[in-house]
Order: sequence, then C-alpha cells, then structure tokens
Amino acid sequence: MKNHWMTCRVTQLFLFGQKSQYVSTYARPFSALSFRLKGKSVFYGKKGEKRTIDANTVLLVPAEVAYERQCVSDEEIIVFHFISAEFVGGEILAFHGENMEEYRVLFERALTIWEKKEAGYLYAVTACFYEILAKFYGDTAPQEQDTLSQAEQGAEMMQREFSSPTFTIASLAKRLYVSEVYLRRIFRATYGVSPKQYLDDLRMEHAKVLLESGYYSQQEIAQRCGFDDVKYFRTAFKRHTGKTPGAYMKEHL
Repeated sequence: MKNHWMTCRVTQLFLFGQKSQYVSTYARPFSALSFRLKGKSVFYGKKGEKRTIDANTVLLVPAEVAYERQCVSDEEIIVFHFISAEFVGGEILAFHGENMEEYRVLFERALTIWEKKEAGYLYAVTACFYEILAKFYGDTAPQEQDTLSQAEQGAEMMQREFSSPTFTIASLAKRLYVSEVYLRRIFRATYGVSPKQYLDDLRMEHAKVLLESGYYSQQEIAQRCGFDDVKYFRTAFKRHTGKTPGAYMKEHL
C-alpha cells in the first residue's frame, strides 16, 4: 500500500447485510472500505487467487478491481464507498489483528453520524474515514520501508506539483532520468494507469473539490489545477466528467 497524499470523497456509508451462499461478481467504478461485524466471505481474484475474510476484518477494495465474492455465512458489514484517483486498480487489501475494537468504534461512530445527518455531518464522517485509513496504513505498512520505486517517486512529484502548468510527463521523465516509454511501462505496472491518466485524474479531482466549494472562478480553478488556458481546462474537464465545469458546479451547490 502506497503512503501518498490523496483526496478521497465519501459518497455513501451504510450497514450491509448478506445471507449465506450468496455469490456476486464486481468491478465497481468506486472504491470500498469496510469492517465486517460478523460473517465470512471468500474472495476470488481474476487470476484465481483465493482469500477468506472473517469477522472483525477491515477490507479495502480499489475501484475497477474485478473479483467474485461468495458469502459463506450470514454477514453484517459497515461499508464506505468513496472516490479517489489514488485507489484505482491494484489489489484487495485486508487487515485482521488481535485487537480490532478501535476499528469497530470508528466505523460505528461514522455510521451513526451519517444516519443522523446533522449539520456538518459530511465533514465529521470524512474525518472518521481518514482516521480509519490512517490506522489501516499504519497496520498494513511493512516494518522496513523500501526505497521508493521510480513510479512511486513520479507519483509523489505529481501530487506535489500537479498545480503547475509547466509540469508535464516529459519533464517528469527527465527528472527521473528515464524515457517516457519506460515511465509509461513502470507506471502502468504499478498503478494500472498511464502517468498522463494519473496526472489528469489528480487535476480533475482537485478541480471537482474547488468547483464544489463555490469559492473560485473557473479561471482561478484552471490555474490551481495546472492549466494556463481556461478554455482548454473546460474542454479537459468535460472530456473527463462528461459535464462542463459550470454544469458540475450547479449540481453540487
């Protein structure tokens, strides 16, 4: 699991129940972070790998990951659905330790806040989500951190500098002392997407956050997201989302 800066948007939080012997197949456009209160499932990956998930386990399933799930015994699960450019592709991650009570408390607290929907509840739920994610990172991180790969170094540079219009994939390759062809190959192997797609996703996700705030003009948002031409920003945003920046902002304000 890569420890990078990221922006995550929680879209749904709910208590999910499933009867035993249920079988489902997924490759969803959003990511999921869950805590299994009870029950057991077996997950099968696209290459036939098998993983059993028991009660009191935290599970992270990135977007666009194909898998089949077989419910072995009646389940009860608290699930976050969220969107983030960081969590696309990759592998399903799970954690089950000796003391999972802290996770249970955080998930249940978030669910209570979500269901009450009092003023500011989205901020409170997101705070719980990040606290869970931070704990999950700490519990699943290797004891000794390896030197970052060139793809990881590139991703960190993008996350720091995506707002600069002079930041390009060509300039990134030069700074890493690799060819663009090699950079594309290692990036796709690490993250499942091209470096350009990764950079575009970072810029567009940040643009969505700024548009939803209602504080900035489209010109300002373009500049803050690495575009020196607002017309090109509008074209890129519509290509990415299917909507103009103005239409997207109206839907979220």
